[in-house]
Amino acid sequence: MKSSKPSPGGKKISNVTPYIFFLPAGLVLIAIVIYPLIYSLIASLTDIELLKLQSASFVGLENFIRSLKDKNFLISLWNTVLFVAVVVTIEFLIGLALALFVTVDIPGIKVLKTVLIVPTVLAPVVVGLMWRYMLFKGHGVLSYLLYLLHFEPETGILGNVIWARIAIYLTDIWEWSGFMALIFLAGIVSIPRELYEAAKVDGAAPFRIFMRITLPMLKPTILIAVIIRTMDAFCVYDIVYTITRGGPGMVTTTVSYQIYRTTIRFGELGYGSALAWILMAVVVLISIVYIKVAYRREKI
Repeated sequence: MKSSKPSPGGKKISNVTPYIFFLPAGLVLIAIVIYPLIYSLIASLTDIELLKLQSASFVGLENFIRSLKDKNFLISLWNTVLFVAVVVTIEFLIGLALALFVTVDIPGIKVLKTVLIVPTVLAPVVVGLMWRYMLFKGHGVLSYLLYLLHFEPETGILGNVIWARIAIYLTDIWEWSGFMALIFLAGIVSIPRELYEAAKVDGAAPFRIFMRITLPMLKPTILIAVIIRTMDAFCVYDIVYTITRGGPGMVTTTVSYQIYRTTIRFGELGYGSALAWILMAVVVLISIVYIKVAYRREKI
């Protein structure tokens, strides 16, 4: 058996050379992805606690069953589902509108394209702190504007049940609408110009061109963008931690923040790992549903 093969230049390349180049990336992948996944799965089947790492015992599916009876987890799950449904829908609509707008050839449009990406490249913690300071009662810019308009509640924006939730939603929408717009813009640019030219020759109205050409051609791009944002929104933690700490009460507590509280603050590593696996299962299931529905519509 030959252990090497000639290269186009006449030199021999060892069969193990590709694996040598892959080895560093493979080790990093194992260290930061595969090992934590396996460890968390094992931990989810035990009652391991942060302060009692050596006294863990196997409990099977008890942690998963416990989650079905945990009122705090169920509330956080509902908050997360509502958060994802609202922000992803609004970000999709705003992103699509912005993508269509920046395709128009008007002065200054290139600057707008650059501005769209600015919120996305900021760290979520920075975005959360920035919005927290703007919304802080008595000092924040937005808080003061609402005060002038007589809209600010007595408890302040972050102390009010409705306004605190709105604040979290607006922060995420501000940060990620530009990301959606850039993905949609890439899809719109890739659509053949001949289709639009033929439609204009036939006298089609702009709205009809959008419904018959742009939207159908954008379906794969829309699917990718929605799946990415849904998966990311389900795992939201940074802005919740920096803006509201899950309050007031549990109004803005998401699953990721509840997992943090369970594992770090209360030290229940086993139960927290089980909640993390439940979250991952929900995200994977929703992604599969998105893909199934999209392909089914294409077949129809």
